[in-house]
Amino acid sequence: MSEELLQTIPQQIGKFTYFKLGNSTINQLVKAGILKRKDYNGFGNKKPDGLMLYQKEVVAFVEYKQPHELNSNKLILNAIAQEINIAKLICKIFIVTDGTKTFWVNALNGDKICNDAGEEIRTVFSNTQVSNIDTIEFLIDQINQSISIKNSRIKRAEFINPTSLANRLWQTIWAATGKTPIKCLYNVVELFIFKFLSDLKVLGSDYCFEKVFNKSKIDASDALDYYAKNSRRKIRRLFREGADGTTIINGTIFVDEAGNANLSQSLLFARSLKHLNDYSEEVGSLTNIDKQFKTKLYESFLKQEVEAMGQYFTPRKLVQSIIRMAQLNDNTFKFQNKRICDPFCGVGGFLLELLNLNDSMRKEYIPDKNGDISPSFIFHGFDKGFEREDERTIILAKANMLIYLSEILFRYPTCTLSFSNIFNSTFKLFKDNLGTFGHIIENEDEKYDYILSNPPYVTRGSGIIKEEIRVTPHTKDKYPVNALGLEGLALEWIVNSLKKGGRAFIVIPDGLLSRIQGKKLRDHILQNCILEALISLPVRTFFTNSVHAYILVLMKKQHPDEVQTDPVFTYLASDIGEKLTSIRREDIPETDLPEMETLFKFFCASKLDFNERFVSKYPRCKIQPVILFKDSSHWVIDRWWSIDEKIALGIEESKKTITLDEFEEELTGLKAVLDDYLHVISKIKD
Repeated sequence: MSEELLQTIPQQIGKFTYFKLGNSTINQLVKAGILKRKDYNGFGNKKPDGLMLYQKEVVAFVEYKQPHELNSNKLILNAIAQEINIAKLICKIFIVTDGTKTFWVNALNGDKICNDAGEEIRTVFSNTQVSNIDTIEFLIDQINQSISIKNSRIKRAEFINPTSLANRLWQTIWAATGKTPIKCLYNVVELFIFKFLSDLKVLGSDYCFEKVFNKSKIDASDALDYYAKNSRRKIRRLFREGADGTTIINGTIFVDEAGNANLSQSLLFARSLKHLNDYSEEVGSLTNIDKQFKTKLYESFLKQEVEAMGQYFTPRKLVQSIIRMAQLNDNTFKFQNKRICDPFCGVGGFLLELLNLNDSMRKEYIPDKNGDISPSFIFHGFDKGFEREDERTIILAKANMLIYLSEILFRYPTCTLSFSNIFNSTFKLFKDNLGTFGHIIENEDEKYDYILSNPPYVTRGSGIIKEEIRVTPHTKDKYPVNALGLEGLALEWIVNSLKKGGRAFIVIPDGLLSRIQGKKLRDHILQNCILEALISLPVRTFFTNSVHAYILVLMKKQHPDEVQTDPVFTYLASDIGEKLTSIRREDIPETDLPEMETLFKFFCASKLDFNERFVSKYPRCKIQPVILFKDSSHWVIDRWWSIDEKIALGIEESKKTITLDEFEEELTGLKAVLDDYLHVISKIKD
């Protein structure tokens, strides 16, 4: 080994390792393990000036020149010609530089590399210490993905939407196993992540997709066994499980609960790998994933089984609309030190869509020079469960977060521990009956600036939760209203967990607004919060059910004695951009959400100017005095539009249909009122 190699300290340029050389021969670099052992066509004594490596593969060959050696086009071409043959044997990118001028060359054909507009790349590469690290790292990634022996131009980044691949995988697994849609989805996501991490070069050659796929072409059982014992365990080591025992993968079709290969599914496994490989050959790698796919992956499958999951899956169009209402998508939003929570997070849609819509927030997940990720804000998403089956929603949330941060992970593939720490600190599974309801936040500093959520809508069976709250020391005094159903308890939790001045955007069912027993909860909300808005959503907004839901917007008061004088924004939405009568929920142009968002922003802005109160000129929007909510026996705002107004809006008047559970709730409420009435009458008679 040369003395230079013994003394050289390589520089990290993002994920790449850069060796500044000049006195070490090709042969010495081979002996040192920096270059691969192969025939270098008589160039063994050549001395590269610099090499850029990634995972032991050379990605760029660097040649330094003095400025006078590059001061004419002829000299530049001569400098390139001198070393192009050896560069071609080693890598795809050849860099010629004097420290002020740099020429980027396609080593495969000797042509200068151009951008997508056909202009030569002239980004300077230092001949001493590289300082423009982010720029160089990004450029090398772009070049590597674009150039070939026939192409020397950087391609404009094309984002792929692998929905067709996900559907093909899901249908194959479902047809072979007959498992429920959600169980099939867990395995689709696991295989997708396996291929995805392989394309990102997060998994080394001994664990990657190509290795397992090649085995599957020879012996399907051997491939599945190898995947279970090696690749899958590697993924779980790279992305460690959190304190709740969950990580990013947990399929149970190809492996059993202990993680051992289920060899009876070997052929299905091999077929699934072929789907992934065929897609890659046809479309390309999974390194650049379209934002819409991130948004639609879970929606496409979970909507098929929301009732079986005991959840009402929130359409992503509605999630995005609520984020825009809160103005959290605005890149000027001051998110530093903000705490944002979805206490009933499901697969994490509210929190993760924020990263899709706010570039500044997403960039906070870029690792620092030490590989650590420390966003200046806090995200918390909670769910509950103690059985293996119960864990899977939070596992999907963590896997979902990995996909949402794919571009950053692609640039920093060695920071998997930091990413897994972020996934685990963001999403947490409570392994007890109370779940989020038992997570009481007392410290004002630990409460939340924003809560965005679609709580569970369950009335029957909620009594056991209330009983456990009553007998648990740290919760027994925290739910003074003792509201009906889990959605009522959820609202109490949210009101308690907001910081003073904090805001909540909550999707709620109409029962909370119409029930006689709900008056106490509604009064509790008005006592502790400013009621900012109530928006009526169309029936069947949620998949496979006819719940009439609303968006409730609250701001926590500085003190309960504070009296609200501001009016309340109300709005009737009939369309959300989806065909609500269709199982497939096709997109349609009709939507009231943009108008609703815009008017709400005008309304909020007007509250800051007492001389310019917002007056609605739009028939779907009414600004109601808060006294109406204080005095009314209900908050079903639809009743505050006349029949003529509804006819003019095209809103059909129809008899309200209710489920048996809702009918039972109404009868229970009526019985309670009658019992109270009879009790009073009996006292009068006595």
